[in-house]
Amino acid sequence: MTNESPEPQSSAPVANAPAAREIRRSLLPRFGLRTALIFAVVFCLLMAWLGRNFVRLREEEAAIETLKQAGATIYIRSGDGVQNHPATPYFAEEPDWDRVPSFTSRILGWSGRAPVRQVDLSPGDSDPEQFERALATLAQFPELEALGLGGPEVTDATLKSLPELPGLKTLALTESSVTAQGLANARPSSRLRELSLFREGRPADAIAGAASLPELRWVQLVDMPVSRADLSVVASMPKLDTLRLIAVRPSEPDAYAPLAEANRLRELTIQRGLFGDADVASIAELPSLRRLWFDHNDLSDDGLARLGSLKRLRSLGVSEPVTQDAARAFAEAHPKVNVTHRSGDAMRYFRGSDEISLALATKLNEAAAAAPDGAEAP
Repeated sequence: MTNESPEPQSSAPVANAPAAREIRRSLLPRFGLRTALIFAVVFCLLMAWLGRNFVRLREEEAAIETLKQAGATIYIRSGDGVQNHPATPYFAEEPDWDRVPSFTSRILGWSGRAPVRQVDLSPGDSDPEQFERALATLAQFPELEALGLGGPEVTDATLKSLPELPGLKTLALTESSVTAQGLANARPSSRLRELSLFREGRPADAIAGAASLPELRWVQLVDMPVSRADLSVVASMPKLDTLRLIAVRPSEPDAYAPLAEANRLRELTIQRGLFGDADVASIAELPSLRRLWFDHNDLSDDGLARLGSLKRLRSLGVSEPVTQDAARAFAEAHPKVNVTHRSGDAMRYFRGSDEISLALATKLNEAAAAAPDGAEAP
């Protein structure tokens, strides 16, 4: 019997094990303490940012639901401009959810926000407690630019109770009971740039209150009586450059006369305002007027010819009873003025001796509106 001793096992694997572990460790990322701390801080900041976005968006969604229950109409800024929020009432084009960024994409920052731009709210659409909650929840929308309040229940106390709205520039009041003192004491009064008054229950009071808004540049009066005293207040506003008078009812023959003092006025629109030839003198010498639009008034061909004294006028719109021939003749006599004539639903556009297209007329009118003071519009 032969005794065969087993062959000794190689010790190479055992000897190579530490080297293999060392190789594996060398393949792993190595961080110093400072690098690890930096990564930890970045991670915490990212989580805090996501958490803040989540909380803010949840608060906004809850605020929108509160406004919805109060019957508010909400407008948001989307990629294609401004549209109704799909969850609230709409009156024109049906809103599209696809144009509103998803909740997840807004949290992660993959898409831009769709901030609430405008809210229209009326106490008559809800009970008083809902309306008060809706007003308070406006604080969730720091980018809110325009606010519409309607109904006789809207009073001085309503404006005083508004939260801080740092982005608010436009206020629209419809059939409200706001007084001059109420407008002066309104929370956002010092920042308002635009004011629209529609069928105001106390028109003289509301207009007088508008004079207390130091930054007001744009005023619209709709479907309400106006007196000489009212328009005198408007004309005296130090920064007013745009005035729209829609379906106003002059309460005295020379109600428009104070407009002659509106020396900073750049744009004036009078629609269905009973403006006739006798009123032309009130605006014929305005030194800054660039855009003038008359629609469904009593202006005749003779009255139109007298508007040629407006040296800086660059855009003029008229309708019947002004004739198309008179509009064309005005354009030929004043070749720097883009003239639009409306006859029923038909619109014609003139520049000098030429009839131009809608696209070109729109471009020229926009350029005239954008030209700064002192600059020569095209």
